[in-house]
Amino acid sequence: MLIFLHGPDDYRRNRKKLAILEEFRKRHSGSWVGVFDLEEPENREGLRNFLAGQSIFDDAKLAVLENLSEVGPAAARELVEPIADSARVTVLISENSLPMRQFGFLARHPAAAQSFELLSGRQWEEFVEKEAETRSIRLEAGALSFLSRVYAGDSWGLVTELEKLRWFGDRAVGARELQAAGLEIPPNVWTLLSLIRDASAGQRLAALEQVLARGEPPAKLFNILASSWTERTAAFASHDRAVKSGKLEYEETLLDLVLS
Repeated sequence: MLIFLHGPDDYRRNRKKLAILEEFRKRHSGSWVGVFDLEEPENREGLRNFLAGQSIFDDAKLAVLENLSEVGPAAARELVEPIADSARVTVLISENSLPMRQFGFLARHPAAAQSFELLSGRQWEEFVEKEAETRSIRLEAGALSFLSRVYAGDSWGLVTELEKLRWFGDRAVGARELQAAGLEIPPNVWTLLSLIRDASAGQRLAALEQVLARGEPPAKLFNILASSWTERTAAFASHDRAVKSGKLEYEETLLDLVLS
C-alpha cells in the first residue's frame, strides 16, 4: 500500500503522518517500521533490504520515505510502484513540494493520496478556532480574527502561539492582550501584498520579487492573495486547479497573475 501525503501545510500533514504511524503500531504490535532519508544514497539500498527482509513475529512493514525527490521520478517509480498495492508493505511518503508533472504517479490509484494545501478564508478561521478549543483557550471574536491574520497560512506558527496562550487559563483572550504580547501583522509583507493587488504590472512584479526574497512560501502568498484580491477570484480559481492538477507550480501562477 502506498500512502502519499503532500502539500505546503507542514503542521497538518505531519499530524496526519504521526496518526498513521500510531494506528499502524496499534494494529501490528510486532511490525517493522523504518525511516529512510533518500537524500543519502546508502539509505536507498537500506530500503530495498528492509522491504525484502522478513520478521518471525509480524510480516507487516511500514517504510517512511523522506526526500523522495532526491532520487528522481524514474528511480522513485521503480522503488514504490511494485509495492503500491501490497497488503503486506505500507510505504508512507510525506512531501512539502514535489513537481507533480514528474511525480504524479504517486497520487494515482491504488495509492491513497491526500493533499494539505494552506487554508485560507473561512476554512483558516475555523482551523484557528478549533485548535484554540482543543487547548481550552477562549478567544474573543477580535482575537480570533487577529490571530487568523497574523499567522495567515502559517499553521506551525499558529499552534506555537496557542501553546503560549494556555497561561490565560479560563480567561477570555482578546485582541488587545495579543497586541500587548507583541503580536502584529507584518507590515512590510502586507504593504507589498497591497502593491501586488493594486499597482501597475511592473510594480506588482517588483513587489512579488521582494516578498519571495523574504522567504515567504509561494503557496502561502497565493492563498492570501486569493482571499483578498476579490476582483481576480475567477483567475485564482483557475490557477488553483492548474496547481492541484500538476500543470503549474505556485511560483509560476503568482508570476502569471501579477503580470496579467
